[in-house]
Amino acid sequence: MSTQPEERTEPEAAENPPATGSFAIAAVVLGVAVYLTQGLLTMEVPSTADFPGPRFFPTVVAVLAYILVVALIVQGVRNRALPAQPTRTSPGTDWAAVAGIVATLIVFTLLLRPLGWILAGMLLFYGVAYFLGSRRLVFDLGLALGVSSIVQLVFSAGLGLNLPAGVLGMI
Repeated sequence: MSTQPEERTEPEAAENPPATGSFAIAAVVLGVAVYLTQGLLTMEVPSTADFPGPRFFPTVVAVLAYILVVALIVQGVRNRALPAQPTRTSPGTDWAAVAGIVATLIVFTLLLRPLGWILAGMLLFYGVAYFLGSRRLVFDLGLALGVSSIVQLVFSAGLGLNLPAGVLGMI
């Protein structure tokens, strides 16, 4: 009987699947970017609109989308050029978390007008944090309230756009 550890042979490395996922996502993002660009080019902006104006954020999103398209294409090309590697198993999808986040989004859309942005946004941010695994109730609620309040300030003071006030508008 030998005291040396047995040599294990690795199974043959599996062929890398074609990197079509990056290209498919790039095509979808490109479609969204083109749609945004078309909307930007046909948007009627009143001459009284100040900077940053209604075109600012859609322009930022469109530019970021085009950058993402380029990055996805580069990633897809690189993945095709890599030598074959053993396949790894990926962790499964946590469908309970996905369902909880979708339910949180639906509740948010139903409560946005009656509660207003600050409170509905707080519930949205808290719900997403909860379903992603955070269990710090007071911290998460405080952080969610802070984030929704900052978004309210940015939209109202920075952009001159009003988000629904809801019950806080009655005070």
